[in-house]
Amino acid sequence: MHICLDVDDTITYAPEFFVGLCRRFDGARITIVTFRSDEPETKAYLDGIGLRYDRVIVSTDSEHGRRESESPHEWKAALVNRLRPDIFFEDMPQVVSLIHPSILVFMPCDDFVREWISLRLDADATT
Repeated sequence: MHICLDVDDTITYAPEFFVGLCRRFDGARITIVTFRSDEPETKAYLDGIGLRYDRVIVSTDSEHGRRESESPHEWKAALVNRLRPDIFFEDMPQVVSLIHPSILVFMPCDDFVREWISLRLDADATT
């Protein structure tokens, strides 16, 4: 099994959950994919909360980093689609909407996402 995780507003939203998830799936390959640009700082955060991972890919990664022609959302979605994980955890609807349907996606719902969903539902109800 291959699991991809976002950091900000995903792992940071529920760190205990993701630490437990990675422990529970101890045979799974865990890839962190993040808009962050500082790999050492990102690894320090993950190590500090005790999260097990196999690889961290930041937006400035020498092999998989974002090109200037790509929006951050396009970059992350294209990368995850190339990695082909079995499960992807991501908080941003803009990224989620671009993920291939064969990849199972879970989206944490913080206050911002809940408000966005509510606004969308209200707008749909009036049309």
